[in-house]
Amino acid sequence: MDVALGAGVVDRAGTRHRRARLGPVTGVDEDRAGDFGPVPDPDGLDDLLAGVLVRLGGYAPVATEVVAALTRSDRARLLLALRAALAGDEIRLIAPCPNPDCGEIAEVVLSVAALLGPGPGTADSVDVDTSDGRFRVRLPRGADDAAVAVLPDGERNVALWRRIVEPDPSGAGPASTAALAAALAELGESVCAPDLAVVARCPECAAWLELDPDPADLLGRAQLGNADRLLAEVHCLAYHYGWAQADILALSRNRRHRYLDLLRRQLDGRPLVDLGR
Repeated sequence: MDVALGAGVVDRAGTRHRRARLGPVTGVDEDRAGDFGPVPDPDGLDDLLAGVLVRLGGYAPVATEVVAALTRSDRARLLLALRAALAGDEIRLIAPCPNPDCGEIAEVVLSVAALLGPGPGTADSVDVDTSDGRFRVRLPRGADDAAVAVLPDGERNVALWRRIVEPDPSGAGPASTAALAAALAELGESVCAPDLAVVARCPECAAWLELDPDPADLLGRAQLGNADRLLAEVHCLAYHYGWAQADILALSRNRRHRYLDLLRRQLDGRPLVDLGR
């Protein structure tokens, strides 16, 4: 599966790489995906995405350092693509009506393909003039999230701002809170991210529902329901073939299912191959 990224990653020669390709998903990838929730570990995301990417522009294979250099929005695009590879294109969101007199459950259906449509590329930084001088502000990257993840909750936002807002070398000093806010607002105009914010009507009372799902959480929830199935598949292949768990998880999902189909045919006494095809 090919995924068009927004900012992509820039190499040392100044070339920007925006085209990513996901390879066949293995059991290792499925197992890792089931560990993610609303607040994923940035390093864990790096390992997962580096494992499923076979190419990112001129990078092949793709190292975790390259994935860590991707912006949040590009990482979100890759997580959505991986979610589609694991659970299909359709995403079903369910939420209760916010009207206290109603409480009806509403369902909204999204398409990953539509969310990832070929949006335009975008720069990963902009120059902004503020009352404190000129600053360059860039999109947060995976490495930024990893750096601030170890800090107390109350310190993370300010620490992140300080990482992504750089003063002009000509003499601007540290940015004030107002200057930071202005710079970040300017940057927001250039972000190329999948828009997951959804507004829908309650089917019962017509009240508006607002949904803003997180791609990592969507991925984790999709794979959580498959965790028992994956374990059962590993058990069957280990029992009948004597393979180690690591070797089975290294197989693609399609390859695992082909072996399981052969076992099913053999146990049922059917031909292993349909000769009529």
